[in-house]
Amino acid sequence: MTEAEISAALAALEKIGHDASGWETLFRDPVSGALWEITYPHSEMHSGGPRQLGEIAPSDAETKYPGLFKLGH
Repeated sequence: MTEAEISAALAALEKIGHDASGWETLFRDPVSGALWEITYPHSEMHSGGPRQLGEIAPSDAETKYPGLFKLGH
């Protein structure tokens, strides 16, 4: 996914919050309820390299982003 595609996708999502490191961000699709996150998977690159947008399972999001949301809401 290109940077422009990520920016366009993020425009339709609502930001929920950040992980403990402050680098990764959790979003929710207001229509489907699907959870998405921005990560920086290339830690060897400056600033973590290009950002990546990927869907995350609610159970994984609950573990990674404790306290930011409740399952089923």
